[in-house]
Amino acid sequence: MLSGFLARPESREPPLFTVADLIEACPGLDFSVLAAEHALTRRISAAKVQLLGLALGGFTDDLDKGSVQILGKAELRFIQERASAEPERFMDPVFRSDIGCFVIPDSNDECIGAGVTRDFLVRADAAGIPVLCSAQSRSGVEARLYRVLEERLAPSLSFHGELVVFRGLGLLIIGPSGIGKSDCALDLIMNGHQLVADDVVHIRRNQLDQLIGKSRELIRDHMDIRGLGIVNVRDLFSSYSIIEEHPVDLVLLLEPWEKKKAYACFNEQGHLDILGIETPMIRVPVSRGRNWINLIHVAVRRFILQSKGYDAETDLSRKLGNLLQEEN
Repeated sequence: MLSGFLARPESREPPLFTVADLIEACPGLDFSVLAAEHALTRRISAAKVQLLGLALGGFTDDLDKGSVQILGKAELRFIQERASAEPERFMDPVFRSDIGCFVIPDSNDECIGAGVTRDFLVRADAAGIPVLCSAQSRSGVEARLYRVLEERLAPSLSFHGELVVFRGLGLLIIGPSGIGKSDCALDLIMNGHQLVADDVVHIRRNQLDQLIGKSRELIRDHMDIRGLGIVNVRDLFSSYSIIEEHPVDLVLLLEPWEKKKAYACFNEQGHLDILGIETPMIRVPVSRGRNWINLIHVAVRRFILQSKGYDAETDLSRKLGNLLQEEN
């Protein structure tokens, strides 16, 4: 049933992203190609950056396919002092692995001899694994690479719905068409909360196993309100009313109230699997005549209290139990 709220299905295969694409996506790093310039079409498929490290000692099992491998100062010194003397033992296993490329930070074209050896570059060229270098610091290079790879290669999917930041909580609002998702989001914004995305929420899973939601670039800052049309939230309220992206902490499923259905005296809670992460979900039945916006406020605030360890039902049950013991 929840699959009906998906704007598009999850991609099982990562999109095509090459070393040439990586260079183009990181103009500030001013990459120079030291080896295998003919292989810039080599695919990068891992949304992570790895430090080559112990792989030079033969521990290549942890090298991810299509990954970006950083050659730091320790790795370059090892290549100079040990690997060059026994390339078949230390270098060739790395070149036989299916990694995407090597990146050398804190360097430039003159690093040959002073850092990476010419033998290493010759073997990389023969293996078709590009070696890139940048004059930027290692921390700056890694931060930029992490950002680009996460945006391009992290698992992602899109939901029809709204993403609003409610008291610091990323609230993904989903439900059938016409049930009032946009009206709900607008009410929250008018009460001082913030909009991340309207209509289509793009969600990716980052390397910390967080679900990060954002809007499509074209419609960012805008909402489609039934009966009013397109409005610019930033212009109507303020820049504070907009957040570019935010983690998804809670799913709010709006569903039509069914007269014949027996509803419990508390809101029904569960979980929704999003990209392999079990995300807390609250179902809120809505109908005409009910002030369901207030219900949503209470349901979310109740969830926040429960996440901090307080539950009103448990507290009331404890008090009743104590009262019965006193009477007995």
